[in-house]
Amino acid sequence: MWNPLPTLSAIALLPLSAVWPAVTGYALAGGFVSALSMAGAVTLVARSLRQLLVPTTWRRILTGLCAIQPMILLYAGNGMSEAMMLCWLMMTITGLIDWVQNPRPAPLMLAGLGLGLTYLTRYEAVAPALAVTAFVGYVSWARADGGRSYRLHTAIADAALVALPAAFTFGAWAALSKSLVNQWFATFSSEYGNSAQVQRRLAINEQEIGGNLAETAGFLIHQLFILSPLLLPILLVAVVAAVRSRQLTAAVPLLVLGSVLLFDNAVTLSGNSLGWLRFQIAVIPLTVFAAGIALVGLQRSLELSADPTGRRAPVTLAVMLSLLAMVAAAIPWQMQTLTNHSGTLAREEQYMLKSWLNPAAANPQDHAARQLFTTEREIAGYLDDLNLPEGSVLTDTAYSYSVVLASRHPTQFVITSDRDFTQSVQQPRQNGVQYFLVADYGGADAVRTHYPDLLNDGAGIATLQKRWDAYLGTWSLYHVP
Repeated sequence: MWNPLPTLSAIALLPLSAVWPAVTGYALAGGFVSALSMAGAVTLVARSLRQLLVPTTWRRILTGLCAIQPMILLYAGNGMSEAMMLCWLMMTITGLIDWVQNPRPAPLMLAGLGLGLTYLTRYEAVAPALAVTAFVGYVSWARADGGRSYRLHTAIADAALVALPAAFTFGAWAALSKSLVNQWFATFSSEYGNSAQVQRRLAINEQEIGGNLAETAGFLIHQLFILSPLLLPILLVAVVAAVRSRQLTAAVPLLVLGSVLLFDNAVTLSGNSLGWLRFQIAVIPLTVFAAGIALVGLQRSLELSADPTGRRAPVTLAVMLSLLAMVAAAIPWQMQTLTNHSGTLAREEQYMLKSWLNPAAANPQDHAARQLFTTEREIAGYLDDLNLPEGSVLTDTAYSYSVVLASRHPTQFVITSDRDFTQSVQQPRQNGVQYFLVADYGGADAVRTHYPDLLNDGAGIATLQKRWDAYLGTWSLYHVP
């Protein structure tokens, strides 16, 4: 369903759980991966700002402002894929700026590698891959010497060089998906995929983000506003500065990050996305780059101006400081939104963060959010104490993944990715299954789908042994005699 690189990166750290159980039990493996990814992203932001000739002092301030944005800090540590996506996008930007400045194959290959890795991380990579390929083809054709045929061949070669990694990963991941689950694009066709999730939440989603195009557009604009409240004036100054200086490199970060935002918002407007706030995270580095481009333009205009009296310098400096203040203005806006449960802009983040950062104003639901996965660890401990043989507990890891990860004996579970899962669902006793572990939420649970009356009367095959109340719902353990 989801692109493999974040999961594979976390899996590489799982052997550490033998000496440090919290690596799996508390999902620290994913946190390590996202922290390293975001550190890499911020480092590459600094490098790209240097390529754009942003003065050292301004570059350090902008990099620091990028790093301390609440959304950046949050997604640096929560183990989700946004940090890794930003890291590869920054690699793409770094390579592409280098190629624009010094047209050689190596930086173009770096940009292409970044696009390929981005696709292995998140599906949004389709948008920058297309945008960058078109950009490289046009720039290569425009500045190539020789006749029309030579320029066309040069443009095709350069465009292919940057596009091939993304095209290869696109095809390889689709083929692998087909071979594993018999679906080319499971995120669209699987009952666990994004399309199915959107359909199950359609009524709720319409209430939260809007039931028509205008309401949804207003919701998305509001999300962008709280992540970067002064984006428009910063972009305006940056575009003017880039046009006046005729610096093609300024278009690179705007193109790469802007295409990601355009893709995510277009998908949400079409009704095929849930409109989470994290889908807008690319606007943060976009704002930082726009401010850097604007600062370079202002610095250059000051240096080139014939102003023997020096009267323009204080005005220009004031404008430059104002740009930095505009970038910094996002920090309190983000904090307020992330800790306020009165709205729906940050529906994934607000409950848990409010209980941590503003406990006095938190309600019982906020405090309960802090206990997310605590019950699941309790369930894992209970099952571990039963000393069950392998393959004794049948469960759908689309929902029970945290239980399996927290268990000291994960082989006791039969999970959806096991080759004998379907057979075990159909004939549990014959396959050594002693227990069903199910939750009362999530409409795609494979065990509950096969036994629709399981939560009512055990479906005539199992008896209720124990229940646990958790933050997201109720867990039930059924014994199969």
